[in-house]
Amino acid sequence: SRMAYVGDDYYDLGIMSHVGAAFCPPEAIAAVRRAAQVLPKPAGHGVVAALYDVVEDQMPNVFPSDSADVNPK
Repeated sequence: SRMAYVGDDYYDLGIMSHVGAAFCPPEAIAAVRRAAQVLPKPAGHGVVAALYDVVEDQMPNVFPSDSADVNPK
């Protein structure tokens, strides 16, 4: 339930049914587009960045912004 997956073809459908959130690029096959949230960027042109933009607000903060572990000096 806490895992996301990005795929674009038939072999991805099985995995998509077992994760909490499924995503695909816009040129994915129709069956995958029906099973997943379509991202706004095509494959090879920022899909991971687009995925991050979609889920960023849902992710817990791992480190406080002033944590020494975030920006060590």
